[in-house]
Amino acid sequence: MPLTLPNLDDRRFDDLLDEARTLIPALAPEWTDHNDADPGITLIELFAYLTELLTYRVNRVTAADTLAFIRLLRGPDRQPDARLPLDDEVTQAVLELRRQERAVTLGDHERFALATAPRAIARVHVLARRDLGKLVDVDDTLVEGQAAADRDALRDAPGHLSIVVVPQAAVGEKRPQPSAALVAQVLAELEPRRLLATQLHVVGPRYVGVEVRVALAPCADAIDDRLRADAAAALARFLHPLQGGADGKGWPFGRAVYVSEIYELLETVPGVDHVRKQRKGAVLVDELSLGDNANDKDKARLQRNAAGELIAVSLDADELVEARIDSAALTIIRE
Repeated sequence: MPLTLPNLDDRRFDDLLDEARTLIPALAPEWTDHNDADPGITLIELFAYLTELLTYRVNRVTAADTLAFIRLLRGPDRQPDARLPLDDEVTQAVLELRRQERAVTLGDHERFALATAPRAIARVHVLARRDLGKLVDVDDTLVEGQAAADRDALRDAPGHLSIVVVPQAAVGEKRPQPSAALVAQVLAELEPRRLLATQLHVVGPRYVGVEVRVALAPCADAIDDRLRADAAAALARFLHPLQGGADGKGWPFGRAVYVSEIYELLETVPGVDHVRKQRKGAVLVDELSLGDNANDKDKARLQRNAAGELIAVSLDADELVEARIDSAALTIIRE
């Protein structure tokens, strides 16, 4: 909605003439003839007329004034396009003024990163005061020295900003990672937009492999093989970095995987009557696990209640889930 221009001076000819006549006794007391035939009154009327013309121009913005304002907004070297109406030039100048050029908030960095390559980038997650450029992930194995770097990166790092980029993935790809070219492209886009003294780090997500082992009690008419396949597909979809989560837009960064959610999900699969823990002999098996090669750091992710039962698998702020779903680990138990 355009702004309403203020009326800088609303005096008219009669107002100016009356004001001038009231000043005569104070400024020229010897002037006593104020009739219209007096030459002095004629001059006052002339000046009132000219003043009214000037006042009218004061309340109007001329084309030259508009062009001057446009040059103030767009730079003195920008010449108006003679083919465009002046109103279109004004519209373009205002739109350019509103165009965001600097990345200040976390949302700004996310929007600029996504706009860099919208067909190649699926998700972006920005972490403030984090230096994730130190982390190196090689086939889920911490390389020498990474454990210390991991701790340092997740500590408070003033002036650092980490942008985690998740690329579009092919069907069935469980852990999409951006290419070096895509990382460089995003960094090149954000670098001139960053705030002074802010250090940017563009990285791919880290993944935590999560396995599911549960026992499924099927409905009477369920087919075992099909039930396993449907349950495995539902789990893989629910935990997927791009299609997972409650909203289907990808598993949220840093969100823990809760056992209760796995139960709730599996019990919605057609043919499943209910879900329960698996047993290995007399011992109950955790519904979620990190694999046989999990180290002590990974095992610290397992959250348990006072009774020792597994509640959830926690994730760090830059991590997503890699669902390692084996249909053979979903046992069918008919009672």
